[in-house]
Amino acid sequence: MRKGIITLAMVLTLGLAVGCGSKNKTLECTKTEDKSGVSLKQTIKAKFSGNNVKDLTLDMDAVLPDAYKSYKSTYIKAFESSFASYKNLKGVELKVTETDDGFNIKLTADLSEMDDDAKNKLKIVDTKASYSKSIKELEADNYKCK
Repeated sequence: MRKGIITLAMVLTLGLAVGCGSKNKTLECTKTEDKSGVSLKQTIKAKFSGNNVKDLTLDMDAVLPDAYKSYKSTYIKAFESSFASYKNLKGVELKVTETDDGFNIKLTADLSEMDDDAKNKLKIVDTKASYSKSIKELEADNYKCK
């Protein structure tokens, strides 16, 4: 899960100075992993306006095996604690919700509202990269982009 935040920071970093070719464009990449029987589907969506990332969403769905479902609330509390430092950042919204089969973590970052403190905590820096390089970086981390 922490790796998802690192990947989110990487996409934000790559996208801060990215040229998209068209005025508005959305990059969507997904990855599904199994860790100790827990299925984790991660989706990253980056919305570009001109040469800048406008906002970004990291959506993670965790599906617990039947043997772990009785510990669902423990998992949720652990992840809420793990992501607590992101909860009150300006321009960042974090929600952890219970689902029938597990839980969902959704982190949304609106770059136009984020202050320097929020960007620093998410490790967002201004670097130059292309839209295609952003895709290559995510695909190197086993995401499938469309």
